[in-house]
Amino acid sequence: MFNPGDIIRSSNHKNWLLLDQIDSDGQGNIWIAKSHPEIQPQRVMLKGGQIPSKEIVYPVNISELPAIELSQDDALYAVKILKNPTDKANSRFKLEVLAESAFSDPRIINILDYYEPQLVHEKDPPWLVMEFVGGGNLQEHGVDGTWQYQLEESLKIFKEIVEAVHILHSNEPPVIHRDLKPANIILREDGSPVLTDFGICYVIDDERHHVTEFGEEVGTRGYIAPELRGTKQQKPTQKSDLYSLGKILYFMLSGGHVMDDEGFTDEKWNLKIEGASSQVEYIHKYIFKHTINKIPEGRYDSCEDLLGAIYFVQELLYEHFYPKEKGRRCVVCGEGEYVLPGIRVGLSRLGLAQPAEEGSVDSYWPHFYICDTCGNMQLFTTKIPSKNEEQDA
Repeated sequence: MFNPGDIIRSSNHKNWLLLDQIDSDGQGNIWIAKSHPEIQPQRVMLKGGQIPSKEIVYPVNISELPAIELSQDDALYAVKILKNPTDKANSRFKLEVLAESAFSDPRIINILDYYEPQLVHEKDPPWLVMEFVGGGNLQEHGVDGTWQYQLEESLKIFKEIVEAVHILHSNEPPVIHRDLKPANIILREDGSPVLTDFGICYVIDDERHHVTEFGEEVGTRGYIAPELRGTKQQKPTQKSDLYSLGKILYFMLSGGHVMDDEGFTDEKWNLKIEGASSQVEYIHKYIFKHTINKIPEGRYDSCEDLLGAIYFVQELLYEHFYPKEKGRRCVVCGEGEYVLPGIRVGLSRLGLAQPAEEGSVDSYWPHFYICDTCGNMQLFTTKIPSKNEEQDA
């Protein structure tokens, strides 16, 4: 049992002052902490004039020690202390430390210190120290509706999350996270995401780092891929994480809803029906369809493929919000372009003012243009050429 003011010491002889418990996840309790200076052993006067050193037993509470002035600008850290230190829990905790320590990227949590009991009879649980990221997690912001129907902003953050997972998958050997969900993605103050909690990750082709028994279901319902559920499980692959990633994007866009299975086109879960822009069709077609898919073969092969789809959808969204007069991409099918001229429409029928003199800055006529792929028709304004422009042509 730990309390605010306790000082804990790692195997590297670093001291950490626990300030307050701020969170709890499936594995452990999360504390906010500061680095603490080295504690000098207290001298105890005994009979006969001997002054031996009194051994310090950790954790020790700061109230039991001589006052030490701490700098007010000391950095804050996060300490994760394992809740139930069984043999399997200890192994998973150590796996989390090894996996997270293998990467050096701002999108993956940085592990700074670790304590593991060295003796069987030691009662203190293992714990780790990591950087403190103070922007909350994706779960909290998503439930608040921060990104609801915000396609561009959601994709921007989602792309960074996918890039972080791509780093795991590109490692040798590849690392499958297996527990990708909003609560395991925390945000920096600038809003950039950080991937955390590697406790049940799976290292491909490395039996030394397999803690979960085959057939044991791990992960979070609502995000775990279908092939990892139940008793007839397949081995985790990169495609398993892709499924979870699609569910995370849906969570963001829906305002914090966790969708059942793969029903993003069902009336209950369809974002287009709920009120999102018609542009969400791009996300349905190019992201959800190839991630939130019950069959692994129906998903993208890699995060690299998913990133390509994200860039493509971002391009479609940009062109929708900043349309060109002619030749812009179709807002319905996303594949064709409005290149076939339609009918010029009288402005009076549209309730618009007549254009200015030919060749002036404001001389435009509305025209309908037709998509060369699906036939969708949209209204565009087309500049009326001046007499000089017609002669030059």
